[in-house]
Amino acid sequence: PSVTLTRLSDGAGHLKIRWFARSEDPLQDTATLARRAIAELASDGAPGVVIDVRSGMGGDPAAAAGIASALCEYDGVMVDVVHAAGRRAQFARTGPPLWPDAPIAMLVNEMTVSAAEDLTIALEELADAVVVGTPTAWGLNGIGFLDLGDRYALATPQGTAVGPRSGVGRPGMRVEPHVRVDNPTTAELRDGIDPALEAARQNLC
Repeated sequence: PSVTLTRLSDGAGHLKIRWFARSEDPLQDTATLARRAIAELASDGAPGVVIDVRSGMGGDPAAAAGIASALCEYDGVMVDVVHAAGRRAQFARTGPPLWPDAPIAMLVNEMTVSAAEDLTIALEELADAVVVGTPTAWGLNGIGFLDLGDRYALATPQGTAVGPRSGVGRPGMRVEPHVRVDNPTTAELRDGIDPALEAARQNLC
């Protein structure tokens, strides 16, 4: 599944989002799945949520906007991409806030890309999320497609994603964490240790 929810030692949620898909099928729609998990955490009185988009494959920015909508009361654009020609791709709130005062930590790494980066800057600016991990993958941009014929297309970066509140892009088109923690080593993973996840849990605010 694109979304999984587990609980950390203190009861906080560990919400892992692997990709961002939009679908009429609620079992395939990432925002629907994430919003269900967020509603469950809010109902249970969880002390916060770590949203883990490490190695997140990106996808539809509308899904990122739908998830951000659950966690803040901001009524403006959630995801905003300014294309080189001046055209803007803007993704507004979808659905009511479900847990607007949630303590949030975003967990990122060098393979967090595209819509996963969009969600990170949205929750950083709109919900005061703390970003933990390593710098992301330089994917804060829009995408255009060049038709190559024979049902092939070339995806090319076009424009810059900007902060939904600040309207400002990020240097290098990537997100820099507030708290720098390296990825777990192979030995740590083998032993069930994840220092970055633990740091994110400790920095929930």
